[in-house]
Amino acid sequence: MLLTSCSEDFTQPEQTDGFSNDKMKELAKNPEFAMYLNNAIDAGIGNKLISWNNDGRSRHDDFGQKAVDLGLDLMSNDMAMIPKTGWFGPYYQYSGRGEAYILTSNLWGYYTFIIDNLNTIIVNLENSGNSEEVLALKGRSHGMRAFANFMLIRLYASGDKGIPYATESNKNYARASVTEINDLIEKDLLLAYDLALPNASSKETLTKSTIAGLLTRFYLYKKDYANVVKYSDLALTNFSKAVSFAIVNDGFVNSSNPDWMWGKERNASNTTDFISFFGHMDSYNGGGYVAYAGEYKMIDKRLYDAMSVTDKRREWFSNGDKEVYGIVPLYANATKFRDKTTNFIGDYIYMRSTEIFLNKAEAAAELGDNATAQAILKDIMSTRDEKYTVTKTGAALIEEVRLQRRIELWGEGFAFFDMKRWGIALERNYPGSNHADSGKWSYPVGSPKFVFQFPLRELQANDKIPPSEQNPF
Repeated sequence: MLLTSCSEDFTQPEQTDGFSNDKMKELAKNPEFAMYLNNAIDAGIGNKLISWNNDGRSRHDDFGQKAVDLGLDLMSNDMAMIPKTGWFGPYYQYSGRGEAYILTSNLWGYYTFIIDNLNTIIVNLENSGNSEEVLALKGRSHGMRAFANFMLIRLYASGDKGIPYATESNKNYARASVTEINDLIEKDLLLAYDLALPNASSKETLTKSTIAGLLTRFYLYKKDYANVVKYSDLALTNFSKAVSFAIVNDGFVNSSNPDWMWGKERNASNTTDFISFFGHMDSYNGGGYVAYAGEYKMIDKRLYDAMSVTDKRREWFSNGDKEVYGIVPLYANATKFRDKTTNFIGDYIYMRSTEIFLNKAEAAAELGDNATAQAILKDIMSTRDEKYTVTKTGAALIEEVRLQRRIELWGEGFAFFDMKRWGIALERNYPGSNHADSGKWSYPVGSPKFVFQFPLRELQANDKIPPSEQNPF
């Protein structure tokens, strides 16, 4: 398993220069230095989520977690694009999931790198006591390790075959079962929740609420709906009702927005300029790939048409207006993701309260609690569509929750994984489709195309995964 050691990506050069990895481990036995080192690595994990060139190939679709979120949305039914430059095409055209391709190498390396560095923190903390600071850092480390493994298991699991894994005390190079990996993720998340602090000075830091939010995602995936409801309530401790659309609708650029629970503030010192989420999503910022190169990202026509004509979220998408750089295509992102800065320093969002309300609504509908699911939908939609009503129950209500989720969370990184867990086929080649010809694929439910192959460099380095254990192409 290609897991790298702590590197200068995670600590400042002055903190590591002249130290071998063995020397750093020896120094980490000192409690004071261990905390100094671990805090540096912890801060580096946050920076890794927004960093460019994680794979070392200088690709412009490799800028951290939001690149993955955008790419995976482009593998769903719900987002179309106009391929121009080649960036994100391997996601949209399903051409990058094969073992020899850069995309799968990038994804595998990105999350295993994070996991390895988190394991370094966890090991170092064994000699650092039980202060509140130590326990909180331990909790965050287990929470982020769960986050990374959760991404990997959903990308690489095939049937009951899971992934190799590494913890602070064990490296399993063979493919563990899906059940074993799920148990590891759950154990990490529950420990993280127990140890995390209730509040933090920055939304970049995982707290009890955000870890509870991660638990709602995990339990939705497991179809453990009672626990989704339980941890939704714990995640929403500070939210008595859904945040109004007027507040939500700010271009998704400001981490101080009351709806945001977990995100990363970006500024002139950490911007990756046009090699960024907004550089690939904002249809009007002339320095990016969309407005300048014409590589627009669009909502699927069927999903747009499913919105009521009185739904304010229709305004998120273009009606074909002519702008400085020409006609913005119908259905292209217009105002949902809008960064008006000149150097693309809009903040990055990883979780917001509206998502958690929708998680709870879905779980309630699945449990047959029609009243709760309807109440949540009415609350969310009351500021989005004044004419919205919902009286559906049972299977129809479940479909209604799914529809509103797909619309509300469009472009935020949920569509592909939702499609997989709901058992939805990829169907882009339909009459009137606004998908590009190169993306008009149709794959049935459970298609192997929805699973990435392990990268060749992992197979070459790991003889515990023979060719017979590779995922099908």
